[in-house]
Amino acid sequence: MAERFSLEQVNHYLWRRQGFAWDSEARPQLDSVFGIYATSPTCYLALLARNRDFRFADLDEWMHTQRQAVRIRAMRYSNFIIPVRLLPAVFQAVKSDLANPLKQMFKMGVSEAQYRELAAQIERILDDGTMTAGEIKAALPPEMAALGPALAYAAPQMCAEGRLVRATVRGGWKSDLYEYARFDRWLPDVKLDSISPEEGRMVLAREYFDSYGPATAEDFRWWSGLSKTDAKQAVAALDNELVAIQVDGADYLMLAEKLDALRECPAEAPQGVRLLPVWDAYLMAYKNRARYVPDKWYDYVYAKTGDATSTVLLNGTVGGVWDFQEAKKTLIVKVALFEQADEAVWTELQQQLVRLANATGYPSASLVRCDAPVMLKGGAQNLFKSPLKGVEGEVVFAL
Repeated sequence: MAERFSLEQVNHYLWRRQGFAWDSEARPQLDSVFGIYATSPTCYLALLARNRDFRFADLDEWMHTQRQAVRIRAMRYSNFIIPVRLLPAVFQAVKSDLANPLKQMFKMGVSEAQYRELAAQIERILDDGTMTAGEIKAALPPEMAALGPALAYAAPQMCAEGRLVRATVRGGWKSDLYEYARFDRWLPDVKLDSISPEEGRMVLAREYFDSYGPATAEDFRWWSGLSKTDAKQAVAALDNELVAIQVDGADYLMLAEKLDALRECPAEAPQGVRLLPVWDAYLMAYKNRARYVPDKWYDYVYAKTGDATSTVLLNGTVGGVWDFQEAKKTLIVKVALFEQADEAVWTELQQQLVRLANATGYPSASLVRCDAPVMLKGGAQNLFKSPLKGVEGEVVFAL
């Protein structure tokens, strides 16, 4: 019979596993949680929520100086930060889905021969350096520049082929202006063909259940974007590493080597407040989100596309939404909680505001309490990116 656990105990375990507990004296490696979205500012804010001592410069140093990770289109063709040690596995696992840019170029009238010549020209341009897409376009010969809007798809396609890499970001923690480099120059020791697609998918499943288990096979299939057959085979390949458990009567899987850590967690909800950004890895990791989002608040947290907004993780479950903006060099953080909270929660939110202001470099900041969140379902397409835009509230704290 499968071992049984309460949902509170599982949420407590995942609070620790995701790094929200801040119970480590040392600064952990930034690849301790797999599946961080690479889009700015999500990547910075997601790590800030998981590491008490995290500085934005840590991520830049890890990726740009030490070259321990890169940004690539991976699961569900979304942009992720992938540790270099896992890059061949992830690349092989998802590469069958990475021809979208080339298909778009063909639709725009670019022939296969033209693309091959264009790619060769870009490799020559980037022979010894990095450039943005705009700089690459400016350096192309006139006959290539004449390809017009189709050029925007060239660098992403070459990244999908393992010929280019999104090497650095220009413009700070809120910027997604990538500088591209030749893959063989930026990561000369990485061999993308060192593992088979089947082995890569098995590694992908292992990393998923390590970071997000207990979870279901269907959760993994949704998160990975793999076909039903490929996802099923990847989970089956881990048969000796996975163990079945029950959580409040429902069946889940997790890595057997993590079972003792789950058993050691108290059978009670964790305590604390964390500000999770749009597309946070934890909130995007499961198809079934009922474990941490009550049904009545689901449409305030997830858009109809399935995208998660910026949320207040309160004692292991989603307790509200938040938003930030700048006004006259002041960081304004708005918070709308789903239920009335005591002053201890607002005191911790004040502390989170101070952390955020220090991390982002704003000289002053304000915490604004909003009376009610806005339902994302039925709203503007990108409302989830700024769920409290235009919502008025009361300033309850300022620094």
